[in-house]
Amino acid sequence: MTRTGRFLALCMIGLGVAAEAAPAFSMPAAPALPSVPAGDITLAQWGPPPPPPPGWGPPPGYYRPPPPPGWGGYRPPPPPPGWGPPPGYYRPPPPPPGYYRPPPPPPVYRPRPRMNAHVEWCLSRYRSYNPATNRFLSSSGYYRVCVSPYSY
Repeated sequence: MTRTGRFLALCMIGLGVAAEAAPAFSMPAAPALPSVPAGDITLAQWGPPPPPPPGWGPPPGYYRPPPPPGWGGYRPPPPPPGWGPPPGYYRPPPPPPGYYRPPPPPPVYRPRPRMNAHVEWCLSRYRSYNPATNRFLSSSGYYRVCVSPYSY
């Protein structure tokens, strides 16, 4: 279990102990609210918000500049000149319907050239065999020379 898992488990145990001990130290229940007949209830009416206190808000004489022409408020303004695709660029049209491109030919697999019988024997017998050094890592932790029936 990870350190975080142990911490969460201890927290849950602590909450369980606190929940069991809570009734002994709990506060008395609040008194019930008096019942009101249904005809005496009126809905609260919300009015406009109060004005901001003095000193809050934009300075006197400030106004928001008008939006640029063509701005509908729901899309950004057009990019400045020099931005966007280069002149004369267009998206190429999609291929016509029914266009068929044959799949590429399957790759050609050529058989590997046959290795030396000694190397094949050592590779099949020891997973850590290195043909460049003719050694393998033994279970004792030392590198040993591979001796096969086909040894040099």
